[in-house]
Amino acid sequence: MGTVQINGVDYEVMGSLDGAKQYLAAAVTSGAAAWNALPTDDRKAAFLVAATRLLHRKAWSGTPSAADQVTAFPRDGLVDPITGEALPDGTTPQNAVFAEYELAAHLVGNSSSFEAQNAGSNVKRMAAKGVEMEFFRGTDVDAPILPPVVMDLLGGYLGASGSVARSSVSGACGESHFDTSGTVVRYDRNEPW
Repeated sequence: MGTVQINGVDYEVMGSLDGAKQYLAAAVTSGAAAWNALPTDDRKAAFLVAATRLLHRKAWSGTPSAADQVTAFPRDGLVDPITGEALPDGTTPQNAVFAEYELAAHLVGNSSSFEAQNAGSNVKRMAAKGVEMEFFRGTDVDAPILPPVVMDLLGGYLGASGSVARSSVSGACGESHFDTSGTVVRYDRNEPW
């Protein structure tokens, strides 16, 4: 766990400002370009803190290593999503730090996503003539939705309450058949869908 300074005040983050500068200097996304173009280290640090806060609000596997922790990681009781092996308590996976940097860059050009209420829908079917609507079940209420690169890095560490219902595409013409079993599944490294 590191700290950044903004106007002389220390804020906790999972990585560091120098680490973010080095990581994002080699990134080729528009968000990274916008983050690298920010005029001051205070502005860069502010987006890093915003990313840290957003990640902290998500439901993660395991438990925080300290009761007063203001970052999502380090955590106790984590399992490596690739190997299935238990990680040592107090672990901050390197992917968590990289995800923090990626999210900071994403927020520079998309800061409204930090304030988003929900990007999903639970409409299964609509009809016009007979004025009919059908809902399948609520979508992820843990808004805002994380960008795909962050999900790629951290999806395997999300806890059950950070999950969404899974749908499957099958049947004639690729029509969608939504799972109505009430089962909630976790994201893994290659999902959600």
